Amino acid sequence: MINLRSFACPRQFFTLEVVECTFIVDGEEISKHPFVQINWFDRGPEVQDKTAAAITEHICTAGYKDVEIFYIVLDRDKYYENGKRI
Repeated sequence: MINLRSFACPRQFFTLEVVECTFIVDGEEISKHPFVQINWFDRGPEVQDKTAAAITEHICTAGYKDVEIFYIVLDRDKYYENGKRI
């Protein structure tokens, strides 16, 4: 399990969405390793690296050999909750 305490933000800030996908190459269905997209407000490269390492470790313990992770950095000026900019 990923230790969220080491990331200095509340547990409720984390949401996991699992999207089932079918990968097709040249008309053939293929097996693919997990591809993780992280949407977040920039927390700097140190926290980003720690987050990627923790997620990778967790996924690999579930039996996967490879995992890809990429970040989408959210702009606070363009982020709204319930119609209000945060």
